[in-house]
Amino acid sequence: MYPFINIGSFQLPMYGLCILIGAVLGVWAAMHRAKQTTIDPDDVLYSITYTAIGAILGGKALYVITAWDSISANLDFYFGSFAGFREFFSYGFVFYGGLIGGLAVFIPYCIIRKLNLGEMINLIIPSVPLVHGIGRIGCFFAGCCYGMPMDPPWGVYFNSAMAPHGVALFPVQLLEAALNIILFCFLYNYAKKPRKPGRVIGLYLLCYAVERFALEYLRYDEIRGFLFGVSTSQFISLILIPIGIALALIPFEKKFGMPALAGPGALTKDAEEVPEETDETVQEETEEELAEDSAEESAEETAAEEIAEETEEVPAEESSEEATEQATEE
Repeated sequence: MYPFINIGSFQLPMYGLCILIGAVLGVWAAMHRAKQTTIDPDDVLYSITYTAIGAILGGKALYVITAWDSISANLDFYFGSFAGFREFFSYGFVFYGGLIGGLAVFIPYCIIRKLNLGEMINLIIPSVPLVHGIGRIGCFFAGCCYGMPMDPPWGVYFNSAMAPHGVALFPVQLLEAALNIILFCFLYNYAKKPRKPGRVIGLYLLCYAVERFALEYLRYDEIRGFLFGVSTSQFISLILIPIGIALALIPFEKKFGMPALAGPGALTKDAEEVPEETDETVQEETEEELAEDSAEESAEETAAEEIAEETEEVPAEESSEEATEQATEE
């Protein structure tokens, strides 16, 4: 396709531009939703900034691991000049490495800052497939992460140094972009209401792992690495599927003393409706406790009034008895 936009003598890489657009939209979505919670939008912005650094380093590290044979043969070029170093960092990132690296920074940041981890995760996670989906459009323009050979109209010809020339390839990048944006819409709407901590990230890991495992069969680029007969990404997907199921089903809030709910309205006055059965139970129990407390307070007030009345009657009786005694003495 078109890896660069030419602006005079300056070449703007489409891959980087799409990543930037996706990041801006993802941050905006998370900060917009933060206003409906007790989380400060500034904490969301700072956490995403640090998380992005971890994601870049993690994505690059996993790419180096999976493509070490080709990279090691060109170390002199990549690190012998500024142009080579710029090319080294201009492409070549593995998403799963970025996800792992990002979480490795995000979780400690929330713990150190003493932020509500469940609420922060429910805020941030829906933005991940949005950024990823728009980034995959950048992959399409750059010509990387291409699909298997396929005749037109399903196959397209790439004008890129990273894709084979003269061969029509299936644009798997656009398919993954569409699926990720659909996943973003689902998670964004799902997380609008309070959910149990771990439910949103569990569903994301489960859905994307299944999606990625299937899409890997349509990929044709060899620089992906293979383990035990499957690609590196498929192997990681097989690990993430049970993790996603566990996060979505196990009540971690009880095990770790976390709030029962997380997400917009969970800890604010706006939490008027709780959609899940478990959350409705929590709300009903809370209302019953409040009713019992009100009844106890009413009983205590009634008892206090009776004691006060008895106390007032006792001095009156004592006064009349004293008056009678005085009259008798006289």
